Amino acid sequence: LVHALTAPLAGKLINRYGTKRSMLMGLGLMLAGCLLLALFRESVVVYYLFWVVFIGLGMRLGTLIPSQVNISKWFFNKRGLAMSVLLTAGGIGGYVFAPICTFVNSRFSWRGVWLMIAALIAAAMTLILLLLREDPKETGDTVDGGTYGKAGIGKEKKEQSRSFKTDTAWELKDARRQAVFYMLVFLYFASSYQLSAISSQGINHL
Repeated sequence: LVHALTAPLAGKLINRYGTKRSMLMGLGLMLAGCLLLALFRESVVVYYLFWVVFIGLGMRLGTLIPSQVNISKWFFNKRGLAMSVLLTAGGIGGYVFAPICTFVNSRFSWRGVWLMIAALIAAAMTLILLLLREDPKETGDTVDGGTYGKAGIGKEKKEQSRSFKTDTAWELKDARRQAVFYMLVFLYFASSYQLSAISSQGINHL
């Protein structure tokens, strides 16, 4: 629910402040949430408060949405490949860190897990500050090595790709009038619901 209800807020903040500031704000909230969960006493109320307000909102502002927006600014012809690499990295991270968290939990308790995640978030924030660029124009680069055109790429590059790439700069108010927009929303809802249900309930049955 937190991710669903705060997604429009994340989009507005990204449009206003850019992906870099949004990621830093979100990761900062997550960092605070992890530290608070590790340091405060055991309490269901405290857990939900810090998890929902700090980590839930922080994940929306600081992880997937701004990352996808940033990729869309840097890639045009190979945007699909770039997005797939991003999503693959997320899957690999979950696979690798689940046993690491289990190990840390068995050796140092659950508080140690939150502190480890906090340290990783701090490292990510440092990398963002040092390496992340909002737009290729900041460094004099071009999207996908092409030339800037109406949609950020030259027509001679665009014609080489078999996938359709629009030249229209869509606004949300215009997209809302299109049936395909609601079809995409429904498909994303359906796929996300199945993944969440399997992830949360599958272990009980297995």
